[in-house]
Amino acid sequence: MYCLILLLSGNFAFTQSEISGVLLDSTQNPIAFANVILKTSDTKIIVTYTATNAEGYYFLKTDKTGHFGLEFIAL
Repeated sequence: MYCLILLLSGNFAFTQSEISGVLLDSTQNPIAFANVILKTSDTKIIVTYTATNAEGYYFLKTDKTGHFGLEFIAL
């Protein structure tokens, strides 16, 4: 029984969060090639970043936990 619990506990210890979406302007057109930055809420340190594709889609993956903010930057 203890071996089973020990083996299964590894599955809960490793977590990753995925954040994805589509960046649209006020007229619902996709914003292509915009920067998407994930920062910590308290210290504003960049955790990870990406850019939107031609259709405005972005995808981020992180193994950090806590409170974060998303920042979008486009011309």
